[in-house]
Amino acid sequence: MEANKKQASFFKFEDLRLYDKAVEYNKWLVATFRTKQISKAEDILVDDFVRASLTVAKCIAEGAYYSKKEFELYLKDAKTNVRECYVLTEISSKLELLTIEETEKSKDCLMELTRMLGALIVSLNKRTSNKKDSITNNSDKATTTNIVESTEENYEFNLEF
Repeated sequence: MEANKKQASFFKFEDLRLYDKAVEYNKWLVATFRTKQISKAEDILVDDFVRASLTVAKCIAEGAYYSKKEFELYLKDAKTNVRECYVLTEISSKLELLTIEETEKSKDCLMELTRMLGALIVSLNKRTSNKKDSITNNSDKATTTNIVESTEENYEFNLEF
């Protein structure tokens, strides 16, 4: 095996930059709020925010092991949680729980996650529409991994419109 070749992870979703980005966002969010003085009322908002950001990564990880159609549904759920995080960013900003810089960083990361999720969903749809309906569920699962890998490799290209 070549020395510069990346070793494959046991869990395929760990190879996705999308998953890494979602985990990094959650990590940043937790670290950001950890430094704040938060009231009990505001703590409810922060808990919802952290839960929504964590759910993005969980949806990507969980969906990666299902059929393409089911994976697409999990990715759409992840997008829903990204939108929830965007709303919570706005509310946190208005309550002055996030600085202007933190608000911008959060929104930038959320927009990138949305684009990455959208690109993967489009790729799954293109590949699904090109396949015949006679594919069995097992071969469907096997091709999901290939789609995820090829989408991740082409992500930069897909976003340059």
